[in-house]
Amino acid sequence: MSKAHLLVLGTIIAIAGCMSSKHYLGKAYEYQNKIEELKSRNASKAVLLGYYKKMNSEILIALDKDPKYKEAYDLYFSSIITISTVYDTANKENYFNEALPYAKAYKLYYPNDLEANYFFTIIMDGTLDKTDAEKDELVKSGEFFITNSTDDLKKEEIRKIISKYKAGAE
Repeated sequence: MSKAHLLVLGTIIAIAGCMSSKHYLGKAYEYQNKIEELKSRNASKAVLLGYYKKMNSEILIALDKDPKYKEAYDLYFSSIITISTVYDTANKENYFNEALPYAKAYKLYYPNDLEANYFFTIIMDGTLDKTDAEKDELVKSGEFFITNSTDDLKKEEIRKIISKYKAGAE
């Protein structure tokens, strides 16, 4: 490779490295808009799933660049829940297991945030092989959400989840 090629390659890498987390979340929102457009045209589940995965890739890059990016977490977990309950239910546990480190980070950065506790509870419930400490944390998160939320639908969803763990199930 010539020096000119190396200079161009170095510049491209430098520019890509400087892209902000907002840039990547913006790309994710572009995919979200495309998903909505495709839904209105009755696109297949496979096509929509592909766009959701592209959107999530952009979100994860944004979170890699800024691990405290709240808006990115909210969009990511909404997407994961939609994918696993509508488009690829057979792999729900895999999606939730992959999302768990992000749910833990979200809750760590925002321990008193309703959405962080809501998504943590949902994601943790959907994973396999929880330790007793993780089950306790799931219940605490769920109780925090129920105590502080005004969303009756979500509160009922969380009540059902934590009741399984309070009763010693799972």
